[in-house]
Amino acid sequence: MSGAKRDVEELEELRRQLAELRDKRRATAPGSSCDEGETSGAEAGAAPEASAEEETTDSAMPAIEDLLNQVEDLARELEDATRERPVLALLAALALGIVIGKLSGRR
Repeated sequence: MSGAKRDVEELEELRRQLAELRDKRRATAPGSSCDEGETSGAEAGAAPEASAEEETTDSAMPAIEDLLNQVEDLARELEDATRERPVLALLAALALGIVIGKLSGRR
């Protein structure tokens, strides 16, 4: 039980760190551009590219978070199934190991 509690605590810590990094990135993104009077022609052309990159990254974050949630749900389901049928889980792991061994073995 302590292992599961430790995993949950680690996951919460990672989520907190992700939120901090996201907030820090959003806070530094607007401040990283120069004032309009100080911007040269080359810098002005680079700003829209950076903005498009930030928008792409920001729009990908919900998809990444959704994927993380799906992986967490799958891991929970696998853990529950393993607790319910440990012998079947062991046989499935053995079979998977044999298949992977055959696929990666020398020919």
